[in-house]
Amino acid sequence: MKKFICANCKRERELTGHEAKGLCHSCYNTQWGSKNKERLRESKRIQAKKWRNKNPEKHRLSVKKCTLRHKERVDEYMKKWREENKRHLLEYSKDWKRKNPDKVSKSERPGRIRRRSGFDANEVNTVVVHNFLNYGTYTCENCRKQMFYGYHLDHIKSLILGGRNEYDNLQVLCSTCNLKKGIKIVDYRVKAYLEVSRYGES
Repeated sequence: MKKFICANCKRERELTGHEAKGLCHSCYNTQWGSKNKERLRESKRIQAKKWRNKNPEKHRLSVKKCTLRHKERVDEYMKKWREENKRHLLEYSKDWKRKNPDKVSKSERPGRIRRRSGFDANEVNTVVVHNFLNYGTYTCENCRKQMFYGYHLDHIKSLILGGRNEYDNLQVLCSTCNLKKGIKIVDYRVKAYLEVSRYGES
């Protein structure tokens, strides 16, 4: 087979009939790509879109893996994007709420309940201080787990069921017990009081 020397890489190549301007196939593609970056980018974008439409499940998994692999970069990019597109996000949010009134009422209900029920910092501080004085450190009223930080202030009767931010409706729990309790109405302080009474009698 006949051979020629590429004018760019100076290597001896085999003649295949696809040579142009004295360049081998690889060098020609490289030069064409550098001169036609926008066309090449648009072509790749169209091909990628076709692939995504044809393989939605594979695309979803691919995006998920990439997001997890580059979580810090993604978070930084999204934070910057939200800062630069505040007006767009606000308009989108208003439009979504207008189109989905049922979902809005469900998602915003807890926030409205909290605002109506009011929040008294003194009540909260009193509950936390009494818990500390009773046990010597912050302690879960249910499992007696001692916590130096990360305790949850639980509503015995949930706000969504009509409870309020008052001393008689608040108790200190660990995160595990609070999440297990959910919106059930359970006063673990009664259990603690009975145990303390038995200990005092004995």
